[in-house]
Amino acid sequence: MLATLASAATLPWLGRTLDLMPGWKVVRFTMPALAFACVLIAIAPNVAVLALSIYLLRLFGQGMMIEIALTETGRWFVAGVAL
Repeated sequence: MLATLASAATLPWLGRTLDLMPGWKVVRFTMPALAFACVLIAIAPNVAVLALSIYLLRLFGQGMMIEIALTETGRWFVAGVAL
């Protein structure tokens, strides 16, 4: 629960990067961070590292990846590319 709440508190700050940078640049650091979190949860030697990995998974997986997808979809429609 704490990892979920912490990631929810961090997401508005980290999500601002989508306002400042193109989506593909944000994906370039989000995907490796998500992969790192996946590896970290697999090799977590103690509860603290496990909690950190869950925080990172929630932040970059459920948080930023969905944020990127929705933001880029909105930009796509605003650009008039939709049929």
